[in-house]
Amino acid sequence: MLSDKERITNRDEVARMLRIATLERVFLDVSTADRSLSYQSLFLCKGGNLGSRDALYITAPEQNVDRIARPGSKVSIRYQWDSNLFEIVVPFKAQEEKRGQPCLRLGFPRSLSVKKVRQFNRFNIPSDVTLSATVRKRGLKPFPAEVSDLGLGGLSLIYPVPEKRAKRGLNSGRFKGEDLIKLEVHVPDGHTSIDITINGAIRRVSTIRMGENDLREILGVEIMLIDLSLKSRFNELVEELEEESRRQREEEDSEESFDPELLEECDHKKGHMEDQSPEVYDAIRGGQSEEMLAHLASWQGNQDVTMELVEGLVKHGSSSELLAAFRHLYPHEGHPGVELLFNALLEKRHFATLMEMLQILPEASPFMTPLCGCVVDAFRGEKLMEAVRRTRNKPKIQSQLITNLVDRGSVDDFVQSLGFMEENPHGTMLVVDQISKRSDTSDDYMRVIAMMRNMTRGDSNQALEVLLKKFIKVATDGALLQVLERYVSDQGEAGQILTSEMAHRGNPLLVAKAFKQVAMDSTSSMVLAYGLVQCGTREYIEAALEFCGSCPRARTILQGQLLRFQMKRKLGFLSSTFSDAQRKDLLGKSKVYYAEAEDAFKKIRARVEKEV
Repeated sequence: MLSDKERITNRDEVARMLRIATLERVFLDVSTADRSLSYQSLFLCKGGNLGSRDALYITAPEQNVDRIARPGSKVSIRYQWDSNLFEIVVPFKAQEEKRGQPCLRLGFPRSLSVKKVRQFNRFNIPSDVTLSATVRKRGLKPFPAEVSDLGLGGLSLIYPVPEKRAKRGLNSGRFKGEDLIKLEVHVPDGHTSIDITINGAIRRVSTIRMGENDLREILGVEIMLIDLSLKSRFNELVEELEEESRRQREEEDSEESFDPELLEECDHKKGHMEDQSPEVYDAIRGGQSEEMLAHLASWQGNQDVTMELVEGLVKHGSSSELLAAFRHLYPHEGHPGVELLFNALLEKRHFATLMEMLQILPEASPFMTPLCGCVVDAFRGEKLMEAVRRTRNKPKIQSQLITNLVDRGSVDDFVQSLGFMEENPHGTMLVVDQISKRSDTSDDYMRVIAMMRNMTRGDSNQALEVLLKKFIKVATDGALLQVLERYVSDQGEAGQILTSEMAHRGNPLLVAKAFKQVAMDSTSSMVLAYGLVQCGTREYIEAALEFCGSCPRARTILQGQLLRFQMKRKLGFLSSTFSDAQRKDLLGKSKVYYAEAEDAFKKIRARVEKEV
């Protein structure tokens, strides 16, 4: 642990600390002395061009930096990691573009200052874990966010914001320092999750651009109060994150550090490599993977040398180095080294690397099928679900992963995967089919229906309709009412499936209660009225009429039936309030509407029973 105040001048130690900040994806506060430039950023390369240590690359801000900072002007970078505040001051070199990403090239720092600012350490959430939260603040609608780091004293939240925010000014958001908020942190617990309620105060608000059309807001939150009944689980979560952080650092320290940016830093050596060929073969013979990676860019035009470098990397390189080489060669179609690197990466089966490959490879790549097969064979549970999440913008690949889950996935696995399929109708149908084959209780179905409620296709979602047709076969009366109340609109086909089942069951109490959840003059309301006429007594019809104010056709059907009850028993309660002409008109309309309702009911039931 670092002391409260310290200045690090050893260049190897400075490089190590910057490498940690890069690997941990720590957010940086970047500014000039006169504050003309002030924004949030990220390191672009592993520890800041650690191959030559003469430059740092960070993501660029929205504005044109060349108009603000001149070459040589000082730029301050501050960031927090664990319980410490780190700061470096470096000269501005130029605004450039690296791999299609606008960035700033800065000088490499001579020293790094450290100051202890937090009572408790913070730990980043691992890349293969998603820890989400629901944010609540008085006057705002609750919204979801991801937890990016967590400690006993606080946490950071990150969530997307509209692109128009960039035009208004990046920090013109909905929050400001000292605002009080309430969080529900959804902590994974096996195949379910536990919601831990936290009251907190916002200590920091900032906005960062993660990529094109990817603008996000970051909230730094100090924890004020935690639900006492779940505080022990929260402490366990922090301990798990601390242990995972320690394990990852040990793994990283055991591998040789490398810098993918070194590939491009060696471009200027082209034309001189003939004189340096002995160094290439020295690197290969000595198993110096970092040097081999550096030479790969310079010898790209010589396939024989490139293949020897690739073979050396396959033998001596880490998963991260192989991935960097694969990224570099992949755009050159037909290069034999690409397939060699790909097969080596599959053999290593390093989870984080395979997840990166799922994201960087295009959906039509011939490598996708064997990559998906490797992922499915090597991983289970949460890690496999992470693969499904990473491919949410590649529906064909996502569906392929789901297909491979058929023989090994549990109901909980399929339910969890459904949350990552907002724009994948085919994958959604595959998941629903598996759930319907494996589930025999209404609880499983209700979990899925609740998740599908917020999916973009809503009640028109074909998968939801299929699911409901299975659900009604095992659902209790109470479960039918609960789904109609919470998750399904009475105006769509989903609502019609539920109300037709209620009418079919012939329970007058169930049908009368359902009228409380029907608020529009819809087919569902008419089907309920038809069902109540079939099974209901005068008392149930009178009770249902209290909730039919916005359903004129259903109300007419029920009033007509009630009038028949009164006339049959020669009771003047309702019949005396109408003239003969009014009674005739009411009975005529109710008969027409009843025939329409009966026809709708029979068509819905025929479709449901046939498809099920």
